[in-house]
Formats: sequence, C-alpha cells, structure tokens
Amino acid sequence: DAVPFGPISEGSAFHVGGKCSPFDLAIVCLVIGMVLIAAFFDENYGNTEEEGSPSMMENMQSGVKLLKTDRRALMLGIVVSAFEGSMYAFVFNWTPALRSERVPPPHGVIFALFMMACMCGASASTLVGAWVKPTARLSAAFAAGCMAFVMSTYAATGNTEDHLGFS
Repeated sequence: DAVPFGPISEGSAFHVGGKCSPFDLAIVCLVIGMVLIAAFFDENYGNTEEEGSPSMMENMQSGVKLLKTDRRALMLGIVVSAFEGSMYAFVFNWTPALRSERVPPPHGVIFALFMMACMCGASASTLVGAWVKPTARLSAAFAAGCMAFVMSTYAATGNTEDHLGFS
C-alpha cells in the first residue's frame, strides 16, 4: 500500500517543503478515503440473530485461559512481542540515523522500500506455507531480522558488540 506513495511523499517534501508535507498529503488521502467509505460501504453489524454469541469479557477470559494452558501459544506471543518491539525501536531510530549534512536522504522512498520488503516477506511466507512448517518460517524470519540488525549496526559503527549486548 505504501510503495506507490513513497515517491509521492518524497516529492511533496521536496517541492512543497518540510518534513511534515507527506503527513499533510496523508490527511488529504484520508479525507478522500473517508468520503468514499461513507458513500459506498455498508455497516457490518455482524450476526445479530444469534443470542448465544460470547461477550467481550468471555472472549478475554477464553484467551487468558488459552495462554495459561498452552505453553506454545504463550511462547509464541512472547517471541512475536519481543521481535515486534525491536522492529518498532528500529522504526523510531532509522530516520535520525540517516541524517546527512550534504544530501538529505529520501525518507519517502526508503519507507516505501521498507514496506515493499514487508510485502515481499509476507508473499514469500504465503508461497512456502504449504511446504515449510510455521515454526521453521518463524525461526527463519527471526534469524533474518537479527542478521539485518547486526549488519546495519556493523555498517553504521564498524563493530557489533554494542548491539549484540543490547539485544
């Protein structure tokens, strides 16, 4: 979704001026989307004929019970949370890390490439899903993410000891 808008946002920052221009452009896109949704989409209220559907509290209790009884589900949640946490830390730190005095980096294009990499990973996971177990796919994704962090740290600083101690 973000891939075609990377160059557009970068162009708006260059031609209109300022790092906030892509976000201002996003407001225009959101307003257009809101109008289209209000005009063409019907509300989905779900299946209201069933009276035996569980309440939100019952769903929460069921989820907590699952985490208490299935250790694998709990471990999966912990691993995914740790990995996503490191990804969010990277997202907040990549922009200042690219700061340059001579040539300002094309943030919109870089972000679009990040989104394209996410799309490629999701597509690759879908393609190999029938042949590779989910645990192997998760392990491969986790290893690839760790290697990407190590390589980016080494490229930026020349050593990996600080990053390996942090993660």
